[in-house]
Amino acid sequence: MKESYCDVFEGLGCLLGEHTIVLDEFTAFFNDKVETVRASTMSTPAYDVSHRSTPTLEKWTLVTTDEVRKLISSSPCKTCQLDPVPTWPAKDIKALPSPFITLLFNSSAAGYFSSEFKQLWSVHN
Repeated sequence: MKESYCDVFEGLGCLLGEHTIVLDEFTAFFNDKVETVRASTMSTPAYDVSHRSTPTLEKWTLVTTDEVRKLISSSPCKTCQLDPVPTWPAKDIKALPSPFITLLFNSSAAGYFSSEFKQLWSVHN
């Protein structure tokens, strides 16, 4: 069964409840997170990366929804202080975002994004 974008986002909405996040709050959260990471790593010495030749990827192989589900399932259940969100919720709902992730990857691999990926929904209170 092929799921539409609406089905995926409707499912996410059911999981998340009727919460709305104001765009400014969303932006502030991630700006604060980036600043925290930068501050915690500022004293770390720069890593000297020597130049080396690396292979290029000439052609992408498209992925299937089953492959994405298997990849999510095989992810280790780990967290860290910088990203404390547990892995198990993503594993529990892997069937929901898998079609979207598959479409996103395959569209990216093809070098284009549909107009549906270029829309922004903003909720202001």
